[in-house]
Amino acid sequence: MDIQDLRAQLNSRVVIVTFKKKDGDMREMHCTTNLSSIPQSSHPKGATALSEETKSTSIRAFDVKAQGWRSFLVDNVVSVV
Repeated sequence: MDIQDLRAQLNSRVVIVTFKKKDGDMREMHCTTNLSSIPQSSHPKGATALSEETKSTSIRAFDVKAQGWRSFLVDNVVSVV
């Protein structure tokens, strides 16, 4: 999975991402980074400093079902719908 393509999809709509968690379990997350799909109260308050390594290996997105911000490793993504 190309990280730039995935970021673009997340920025434009709600995406269903299936990935393997660190403990080996599989997880399906309905997520987005598009602010129009995120409640105003959950909008980011400011920039979060992330290392360049973290930016290139993980994605932080809003889980629309759990109503909270979550992150996952790009290398562990199994599918994107």
